[in-house]
Amino acid sequence: MSSGSDNTPLSSHKKFYDFRVEDWYSCCYSDNKSTEPLTFTTDFLSLTIEQANAIIHLYELFHKYPRQLLPGDVGLKLPEQDDLLQQYIKNAKVKCMNRFSSVTNVNSIVSEFYDWDANNNNTDSTVLKNQKIFTRQDAVLIQQLGIALQQKFDELAKVSPYPQIDGFFVRASTRSPKDGCLRHRQAFTQQLKLELEKNAQQSGREVTFNEPLAVVRAFNAKLCVQNALQALDLLVNSERIYADLFRALLFIDENLKKEPQKELPEQRLVVRLFKKMSRPEYEFRVFVKYFENLQQHQVVGITQYFKTCYLEDLNHHDGSLREQIQNGIQELAQEVSKRLQTTENFVLDVSIEYEHVLSEDGTNSQFKVTKIWMIEINSFSKQASPCLFNWDEEETIKVLSGELPLQFRILQKPLTLKEGRRELAKDVSEMLELINGKPPVENGEVNHQDDRDHSKKNCMVQ
Repeated sequence: MSSGSDNTPLSSHKKFYDFRVEDWYSCCYSDNKSTEPLTFTTDFLSLTIEQANAIIHLYELFHKYPRQLLPGDVGLKLPEQDDLLQQYIKNAKVKCMNRFSSVTNVNSIVSEFYDWDANNNNTDSTVLKNQKIFTRQDAVLIQQLGIALQQKFDELAKVSPYPQIDGFFVRASTRSPKDGCLRHRQAFTQQLKLELEKNAQQSGREVTFNEPLAVVRAFNAKLCVQNALQALDLLVNSERIYADLFRALLFIDENLKKEPQKELPEQRLVVRLFKKMSRPEYEFRVFVKYFENLQQHQVVGITQYFKTCYLEDLNHHDGSLREQIQNGIQELAQEVSKRLQTTENFVLDVSIEYEHVLSEDGTNSQFKVTKIWMIEINSFSKQASPCLFNWDEEETIKVLSGELPLQFRILQKPLTLKEGRRELAKDVSEMLELINGKPPVENGEVNHQDDRDHSKKNCMVQ
């Protein structure tokens, strides 16, 4: 973790290391009405070592050893690429997750999970109770976790400061399970198609216009869960969560491994009230550096978070929205710095809400920023994605070190279909091709190396 100066002692200041949510949340959210909350209403759920292992085992069952979900004869007879095998596996995963719902008693859940087939005279029974990856005890632990999650949801709903409950968002201390959305390909494709059509209607353009914007909105919609079962489904299907829990378990003390009922260090589940944004694509990454000579933090760089999204209002000719966002972000950064009481550099992720307001004479509309939400704080390092900055670019290094003036980087025009899809995950790109077809061949297209560097060429620096 970098600080304002390598020689500056931090003994009188808080040190946040990886800036886990639980480390900074109490500084940035207060129930005291005299202190404005900077972020979303949040609670935390500790994970035991054995619960973390159960999540890992269920992920491995689903994504590494899925044949263990199948009747023995099916698993042996069908080749891996057989469509029937894949359909069996898909249905078995759905059935597996559904067995964790609809009851509240843990013993009933275990019976439901393991004896469902027999109780329903289903001769096509799975061998879950005999396989080694996901055990009966794991089933108990997953169900206990689900019940605890639902209790957290209910508690948060009771204290919600928002006019309505949009849903909930669940993540680990370090990362979100956003990749878990893509495991349900058909559902995500449907959501993506819906967002593409809405974007076309709102913009008055073709359905292929600004595809990345629809992708961001689809992810945003799918990460909003209504109950614990939906949250568990995201968690146990996320490779990001799997990797972070695996790493946390790998580095715990050997003596602690002998007491699996104890709390897992460094990782919790973070449960937040989900605040639906009309424009979730208006998220920005803010680089904040501590200057020893000034004895204060300053914003040195701002970039749109989703580097493939064209933010049309931000490119409005008068620049008023961009100016309001920059000023608001600088004020927020100073408030965060004051509350954290640290001399460390940090990176803020923020979301912007704004509206169109008619001028007094009613002849034209103006932009007005109504709220800047702090989403999270990250460490100021190469582990943080630079978005439209580039850690290998000399200008970026000079800007983010404070040697050059503050830069606000945005895309100045929409990407072509080819450019946009190149930056997306393979699964998402395939879904877009299914919906909107392949990108057309661009006039005069040449496969130059710098063709991939469209973000830099298309980046407006203010």
